[in-house]
Amino acid sequence: MSVNIGGVGLKITVFASITFPQGFTLTEFSTEADPLEMPTDIEITNSQIGLNGDKAVWQVVPKISVGINLMPGTEGDKNMQILANTNRKAKNKVAPLDTITYIISYPDGKTRTCTDGNILSGKIADGVGTDSKYTPGHYVVDFANII
Repeated sequence: MSVNIGGVGLKITVFASITFPQGFTLTEFSTEADPLEMPTDIEITNSQIGLNGDKAVWQVVPKISVGINLMPGTEGDKNMQILANTNRKAKNKVAPLDTITYIISYPDGKTRTCTDGNILSGKIADGVGTDSKYTPGHYVVDFANII
């Protein structure tokens, strides 16, 4: 039996509490970098060994950084640029702090919902690469939870 592990058909619906409360859907992912970057090594617990060899362990609450790479100039890239630029602080510029939700729909039918996110980094203007093309849009959002 073979298992289809292809990502063709991936889509992400993005909601931003202030900038895009109605949401928009991303489907125009770049192939020049990983289209969807999910952390593969989230810290679940931490531990230490005391002076006399006693072990202590505790759970941690990690942030979940999710990166996406979009084809330049697409509707999704433009919307993510708006989101990044709107949330960017600058002198004499008031910036909201959007709370972001991703609903990730995979081609095999499963979904994951990322909640309580804030944009960490992103493209705010188009760059041009050495191949004379616009560079892909890379955006990272830190989430508090994924369901």
